Amino acid sequence: MLIAIVLAAGCGNSRATAPSPMTPAPAMTLAAGSYRLMVTMATTGDPVCTGPFCTSISLCSSINGPVAVFAPTTATLQRDGNTVLIRAEDAAATFHMNLQLADGMLSGTASGKYVTGGIEVVVDGGSPGTDAVVSGTVGRASVTGKLTGSIQIGGSGCSNNGHSWTLTPL
Repeated sequence: MLIAIVLAAGCGNSRATAPSPMTPAPAMTLAAGSYRLMVTMATTGDPVCTGPFCTSISLCSSINGPVAVFAPTTATLQRDGNTVLIRAEDAAATFHMNLQLADGMLSGTASGKYVTGGIEVVVDGGSPGTDAVVSGTVGRASVTGKLTGSIQIGGSGCSNNGHSWTLTPL
């Protein structure tokens, strides 16, 4: 009780005020340059709900059974206004993401191949020659997103809407 009286007396006649809200940190700038791209294969898709019913569809194949796997690579980002192009830097790579940026959100497509640690990574829309659908959010220190389509890493592959990707500056 004595502490409360001393504190009240020490504060004078000023009234308490609510703390000012924290200003969120700005999103990172997607500048041209080299980045670390991490593609993560999911063995299950994200649930899709219609009313009270939810389903998750995933088609996986592997010699030893599917395993959730991530595949990092160095990628180059090129930007022209709101158009963002991400390509794996591997000389033999065909992997690319063609994205549009609007209000901190990315959307577009991805497809192609790259090699990481001697393992081939293939991304497509579920059949060769088609594009996976990509979405993402620009955060303070990275870009994170979802990939709907097929990812094959080494001998394992899954086709679903639960794959993810992250892009961080080097």
